[in-house]
Amino acid sequence: MRQYAKTVEQALQYPTEAEFPGVFNWRDNDPALRRAKYLPLVCDHQPPEGYTTTPTDWVTVPQSKTRVEKREVVIPIYDEGDPTRQIGERREWQDVEITIDTSYIRVVAWRDDPVPEPEPPDTTERDAAERVIVAAILALARKYDAVEDLLALEDLTIPALQALASEKSVTLADWAELISTITPMKWQLEAVEGGTWADCWLGLKERFPGYLEELINQ
Repeated sequence: MRQYAKTVEQALQYPTEAEFPGVFNWRDNDPALRRAKYLPLVCDHQPPEGYTTTPTDWVTVPQSKTRVEKREVVIPIYDEGDPTRQIGERREWQDVEITIDTSYIRVVAWRDDPVPEPEPPDTTERDAAERVIVAAILALARKYDAVEDLLALEDLTIPALQALASEKSVTLADWAELISTITPMKWQLEAVEGGTWADCWLGLKERFPGYLEELINQ
């Protein structure tokens, strides 16, 4: 996609979506961008991998081209006795020469800067909700002397936890209390992660051993 810019106070300004409300494909809409004084930005330099190019000097190259188009032209009709009085008009198609602006900005100097490392996502809310879930599971396991059994689970799933609870004769009340703790955390994780509970659980499974070790050693 072609990049556009305009010079504002000796600096390049780039178009934003807010400047083109309702304009379809505004990033590459040449007529709309030119009406807003934006011109194509041309730079022959390609940055090395892992770098981005920032223009430091440029020149505007004014140019245009012409083409002939068929246009409907309105021709006035005047009174033969009084050539200053218009009595009507007629329309006809004529060849009309159209001038098209093809000016552009050429970058003549630049610098290459390393692409910054992306900021790590803030996982504070996610981690807090997951710790509540793991703490509740660990508390129930401790109550029924099942911590070693919990650590031995090859695949941490709700059915696997249900099977372990059944094996350890966990009461319905204790299981219901665990689920009542997990459920609001489930909703919170879905909101924070923007995914399904299945997706959130997969992530929790990866981090579960670390949480468990941390809580056991507290």
